Amino acid sequence: MHAYKLGIVRAAAAWLAAMTLLVTSAGAALADTSSTAGQAADRALTWMHSQQQPDGSFSGFGPGSTADAVLAIVAAGQDPATFSQGSNTPVTFLQSHAQDIAKTAGGAGKLLVTANALGMDGKSFGGVDLVQAIQATYGISATGQYGGDAIGDAFAILGLHAAGQPVPAEAIQRLKSLQTTNGGWSFSGDTTPKSEDTNTTAVVLQALKAEGVDKTDPNVIKMAVTYLAAQQNKDGGWPYQQGGSFGSDSDVNSTAYVVQAMQSLQNLTLVQAGQNFILSLQNKSGAFRFQKSQADDNAGATYQAVPALLGATFIDTKPAAPPTVAPGMPTTGNGAELPLAALGMTVAMSAIALGVAVRRREVRN
Repeated sequence: MHAYKLGIVRAAAAWLAAMTLLVTSAGAALADTSSTAGQAADRALTWMHSQQQPDGSFSGFGPGSTADAVLAIVAAGQDPATFSQGSNTPVTFLQSHAQDIAKTAGGAGKLLVTANALGMDGKSFGGVDLVQAIQATYGISATGQYGGDAIGDAFAILGLHAAGQPVPAEAIQRLKSLQTTNGGWSFSGDTTPKSEDTNTTAVVLQALKAEGVDKTDPNVIKMAVTYLAAQQNKDGGWPYQQGGSFGSDSDVNSTAYVVQAMQSLQNLTLVQAGQNFILSLQNKSGAFRFQKSQADDNAGATYQAVPALLGATFIDTKPAAPPTVAPGMPTTGNGAELPLAALGMTVAMSAIALGVAVRRREVRN
């Protein structure tokens, strides 16, 4: 073979070998992200177990926080019955408080989502018919609305969806009508521009997605995603509301809700950015901080972080393919996975073009 041609062949072979190595490394980086999320969730649950109260509950913003904790346990594929204090578990606690929780549309809705995640009958949870409790609030404050505020309305719709109950078209139209011109929703349902917040918007998005609005009225969804993208900080996380009374710093709770909404819409770019932010705020204890500037372990942030890290949403409370925990993987993220993943995609496309086989993989109310 001519020396020149031989040089080209050898150079091509060396290039292909290098590309294969880079693709393998990039694939490992993606696997690392997934494994890191799984391991971080495992450590968070270990911390949660140590914080459980004698009555089986988890502290936070009232009984609803125990529902959040149960959803975290279920998302991780664990049995809430193993989280016990004597005969008390988070499930028995929720059952004993079901009557009080179900006094609001949002409380009944979140509890119905939780009951469905547990595989339990929401029409007889702790002796309470949660479906009837939600339906009893329909139209009290406005035609087509469950309860008195937008976030409660959204949770009610999510609960009915989880229970396989029909939601009237008027209810969907009412929720859509509360969208502000900026694309978001406010907690109360106020439609004044700049009243909207990321938490309510994220929950409403999941309710509308559950009812197929992404197909019947995609512009509503597009406007909401645009609003949330504009609210995102450079660190990859989200605040409750940019410029609002709670400040503009990213927090784990808000970021977790947005990540769940984006997961439901398969907007994986925003999902990964949010997950990396959440991972960066895990303490050595296994708990998560609320914000970077607040070093204390935060119970509510920890409960809400776990489902978001594992790909669970209020629509799909059990991820189809939970991340595999790989021994020896780092326990917190620092955002370094994104550049490596991007490199992996570039290399993979180049390698495929040359015939190289490549394998890679994945308001508190």
